[in-house]
Amino acid sequence: MRLALIAICAGTLFCSVVAADESIACGQSIRGTLAAGTPFGTLRLSGAAGQYVQAIVYPSDSPRLDIALVPQAGDAPPPPLVTGGKGGAVAFVLPSSGPRTLELTGSGDYLVALTCHAAPYADLPECVDQTILCDQTADWVLTTKSCAFDDNPSRRYAAYMFSGNAGDIVSADLESADFPPRLGIYRARAGGPFAASDSISATRDQLIVALPDTGLYLIAVTSRRDSTVRTGRFKLTVHDCASPGCLPPLFIEEPADVVVPYGTSATLTATAIGGGSMRYIWSDRSNLPAPIAEGRQFKTPRVTGTQSYGVTVVTPCGTAESRVVTVSPLKGHRRPARH
Repeated sequence: MRLALIAICAGTLFCSVVAADESIACGQSIRGTLAAGTPFGTLRLSGAAGQYVQAIVYPSDSPRLDIALVPQAGDAPPPPLVTGGKGGAVAFVLPSSGPRTLELTGSGDYLVALTCHAAPYADLPECVDQTILCDQTADWVLTTKSCAFDDNPSRRYAAYMFSGNAGDIVSADLESADFPPRLGIYRARAGGPFAASDSISATRDQLIVALPDTGLYLIAVTSRRDSTVRTGRFKLTVHDCASPGCLPPLFIEEPADVVVPYGTSATLTATAIGGGSMRYIWSDRSNLPAPIAEGRQFKTPRVTGTQSYGVTVVTPCGTAESRVVTVSPLKGHRRPARH
């Protein structure tokens, strides 16, 4: 037994305890504890070829936990790895169906979540947004299927999302023995780079910047423009930051369908975890989505017919959408007749 105990959850705060080394499927989350002195723990991920999969590890107390997706024989390219930082995330498109192994090292409690979607770009399966935290090292590879620059499609880049506060000083170091590396930092939701580097050498690059705004940034790992070699392995390290960065939010309690007496209200509740400030925005999903309230709890209007609702959690590091739930009047109860 490498792990102490693990609990498999399905969108709730209450979990059943199962044995160690369990599999985790798309849409599941698992709570667990790594005891002090435990070498590492493993979880098996399952998915289908071509799926976009994101595995996120949220620490629930103070220890540092490292996350690594162990390469499988025949993986091309090998999956991304991250080490260091408090928690972590890896995202990838499965090259084939079958299990993959997630390896955790450290000590303390944590929660692992696995989400799966259709691949964002069928022709560029390695073009996915990764997440990197301060004091974390990402190890991956640029290929001909990585993201392409609009102004130079033959030049590839890997995207790493990082959050910080205005005025924070952030250092990013890039190493590659396969191509001359170059770094650029972009505001995640606006325009071109606000900082780009000049390569230190044929194998190393570095950027030290003061962040102009509070928010989400994209660190682009790429090759020098004048290089004829533009693919290969690399290591990216972010360090010396004032803010640790944060992970995308995850629902650990989603609203549930509810039936109430005709003419009364229902209260819907949601709980999410994630870094930074967190907004819960409820919307009416019966027609076109329309925001109607904010907060963890939402009291519906009086129920006289079936209505659909959902909630979006918004943080500096991303958003999460809840399931759509229905609120219905109790069957057999109708509006009282007028006399």
